[in-house]
Amino acid sequence: MLSNIDSFATAWSLPIDDLRFALALREAVHAAQRSVPWVRSRLLRLSCAYVAAYRFDPGPIEEHLASLDVSDPESWGTAASVALDPSALLDAMRTPGQEPILRDLQRFAALLEGYTDTVVDHAGEELVPSLSRIDEALRRHRVERGRAEVFVDRLLGLELGREHYEQGVDFCRGVVERSGPEGLNRLWSSESMVPTEAEIDAPGSGWRA
Repeated sequence: MLSNIDSFATAWSLPIDDLRFALALREAVHAAQRSVPWVRSRLLRLSCAYVAAYRFDPGPIEEHLASLDVSDPESWGTAASVALDPSALLDAMRTPGQEPILRDLQRFAALLEGYTDTVVDHAGEELVPSLSRIDEALRRHRVERGRAEVFVDRLLGLELGREHYEQGVDFCRGVVERSGPEGLNRLWSSESMVPTEAEIDAPGSGWRA
């Protein structure tokens, strides 16, 4: 694990000790989030509902196979790569019924990440001189990960783009500006405190803190 962290620090020209401390702080915040019973149950409930709504539609893949030129050996390799592409298979299995679940999952995951970023920024700004550089590197890394990690996130409905991360951070910072850290921490008092789609689109101004 440390070797991966050190390699990341080298690749992004980050001070190793600063990166280790920042990541340890992030893990501590994530652990605190996971210790809240309703957080775990909400993620599990939504992810299970999302996965259960998959339905396989062979149509798109069959259309691609139908366009093959049997006299061209190279086209068979292309067809095989498409047919066996995990992303293509997921696309063929997605249904309209998953869309509202996906929005809920992405909004909640963005909220968790936004809370973590906000807390780490507040706690680490005086302790980690290179924190802003580390934050930017981690945000870019989140959307530039390997195919296996991306596939698992897509499978469970937890794939987030940079806009989702920024939305979560903007919301949490807006609440802190209006109500302080104590106001933001009210989030963990009840699942009913999870912001709605309209609330998270209006950083801090319309939430119930």
